[in-house]
Amino acid sequence: MDILVNNEQVLIELENKDFHRFNERVRLLSYARSLGYPDLTKACKVPPNTFYRYNTGIKHPDVKTLAKLSVFFGVSMNWLIGIEDYAVKEEELVELFRRAYKEDKEAIMAILSKYDVQKETKA
Repeated sequence: MDILVNNEQVLIELENKDFHRFNERVRLLSYARSLGYPDLTKACKVPPNTFYRYNTGIKHPDVKTLAKLSVFFGVSMNWLIGIEDYAVKEEELVELFRRAYKEDKEAIMAILSKYDVQKETKA
């Protein structure tokens, strides 16, 4: 999992970003894992009222809090704040594919075959 190069770069990215994606994504991840404010505030080590402010957009999390949430949820900080569109990196997808059962690999390949670049260039 990557965390942006240095705090200065992170702060510039954060200042220029609309945090509505952050709020949506934290809610999505929390809902998927059946987590509430107590779980998230414990993971971030922030008071409940601070996390409430993050979630409502009144306040934005600092880099340390973003890093904690990123590790807690297993996603990149860039994805959390909306810089990246995918929570899983390509390298991680390759590794997951390698670990998949043979039948699952076949199903994945069947889906991906409709996006085969060679077929598109012949059409």
